[in-house]
Amino acid sequence: MGSVLCSKEVSVGTTEGNEWSCVKATKKHDEKKEIQELTKEEATVAEAAKKGALEILQDALKKKDKVLMKVPEKVILEGEDRGAFWMERHAILTERLVKDLLAELEKVTFKKDITKIHYIAYVYPKDEKRTIYLCDYFWKSPKYLERTSQPGTLIHEVSHFLNFEDLTYEENTIYLGCKGSVIKYCTENGSAISLPFWASLSKAFWNANNIKFEFALTISHKGKFEDGKYSCCGETERYSVCAKSVPDQFHSCNVDEMWKTDIVLNKQLQEVQTPLPWMIRIIKDIIFLTKMAELMRNYNQKTTLSESPIQSTNETED
Repeated sequence: MGSVLCSKEVSVGTTEGNEWSCVKATKKHDEKKEIQELTKEEATVAEAAKKGALEILQDALKKKDKVLMKVPEKVILEGEDRGAFWMERHAILTERLVKDLLAELEKVTFKKDITKIHYIAYVYPKDEKRTIYLCDYFWKSPKYLERTSQPGTLIHEVSHFLNFEDLTYEENTIYLGCKGSVIKYCTENGSAISLPFWASLSKAFWNANNIKFEFALTISHKGKFEDGKYSCCGETERYSVCAKSVPDQFHSCNVDEMWKTDIVLNKQLQEVQTPLPWMIRIIKDIIFLTKMAELMRNYNQKTTLSESPIQSTNETED
């Protein structure tokens, strides 16, 4: 009986040098020849990585008051700027998201693709069986959580089952405060109309690699595991996150002054689970709001204006 030829959309993890990346493409393959069941030894490694990733997610929930955050509500254009108040983070890592990742990872099964020697792993995002296809580089990756590791790869891949995209493979961060409820607006030229900032914000919400980086770089242990514990916090569980990775100031909302200018984030941006095509529409809405906020700020700084900010904005939009 002939082999089955397939053509499907996949999210594929590959390597460039020592960096991990994931590409989406339409992949045609001879499934009978390329896709195989894991050997007993490989299954042991894969299940150990899955168990480790599950323990990391469970530990994040256990330490949720220390390492997780709220859904952002506002972008601060001007106001509180104390360095200790803000924290640089990779992803909007909420309790709900971690629970969803945990639920999806528990369903995962494995197969291997023997032809992809420079790939780590890939998935079919709409696959109801939740299969992760492991490739050659997965077996060469570190077993404990770091920038490129087996548990981090599994967390990345399982996020695709939650509709997270591969918007970029580069490291992107944003600054948050008040346990994540406010975002610091960052731009070089001082303008509220900064596409790079809003692009970084969208990646924090919806990019799969940002989730991996949040676990592997932001809330991971910075100390060595020696004598049965991590030197940074004393944690004894090998697969875990660091309770001291997030400073206490991140959870504080005591400020000396009111925000001078802020933007309330669109509810759709906070709650939408399918990033595209919603992302483009929502960011356009937010850019319009930033224009309004900037115009209002300029209006308040002047004693007289020949025309109202709203009229000016409408002329620009037309």
